[in-house]
Amino acid sequence: MVEFKKVRSDFTRMVRLSKKPSRKEVWLSLRICILGMVAIGLIAFIIKLVFTLVIGFVPPTA
Repeated sequence: MVEFKKVRSDFTRMVRLSKKPSRKEVWLSLRICILGMVAIGLIAFIIKLVFTLVIGFVPPTA
């Protein structure tokens, strides 16, 4: 069983080492997330389009 003092000291050290992200880092993360969501949406749209045009099957929407 891990001792409470060790866990507390590890947590304290982690908080001390962490820093607030810069504006540049936040915008980079935001752009990456938006790009990922757009890519997944585009892939889903293409799959639905292929099913609709080729097979004539319209998948049910949620």
